[in-house]
Amino acid sequence: MKYHFKTTFLFACLGTMLFNICLAEEIEYVQVKNAALKAQSKVLSHVITTLSYGDKVTIISEEDQWKLAKLGEKQGYLHASALRTREIQLSANQNAPDYTEQSSDVDLSSKGMKKLESQFSESNRGARFDRVNEMEKRDTSASELNAFAKSGKLKQ
Repeated sequence: MKYHFKTTFLFACLGTMLFNICLAEEIEYVQVKNAALKAQSKVLSHVITTLSYGDKVTIISEEDQWKLAKLGEKQGYLHASALRTREIQLSANQNAPDYTEQSSDVDLSSKGMKKLESQFSESNRGARFDRVNEMEKRDTSASELNAFAKSGKLKQ
């Protein structure tokens, strides 16, 4: 009788733990300025809405490099690179991200990129970098991207 009670109790505890683990929601945060929540797990898929830096989403499932996420009543796919598991803290002005723990990494990355760009432009003096700078400033909306894909008969 004692053995039966212990076994039953052990299985009940394990069952409860597994049930709670399965029901636990995975929360992640948008770590890019704008992230497109898409209807399908494809780059050219229709954009349902655009999420902003720091938005908190519930992860429902994962498919390759895409995560099925939910924010409020909206549900769609986000590329995994746009998300992080740790909560994002905003600075006092609430508009700029707080990079305090990563500032040295950001500074080093920025300095390294500037040095690389400088070296490349010196060895390619005839190149038109002003055109590259113009393209970097261009912001293509989701509707423009979808129209481009449709006009080119690209699979979405």
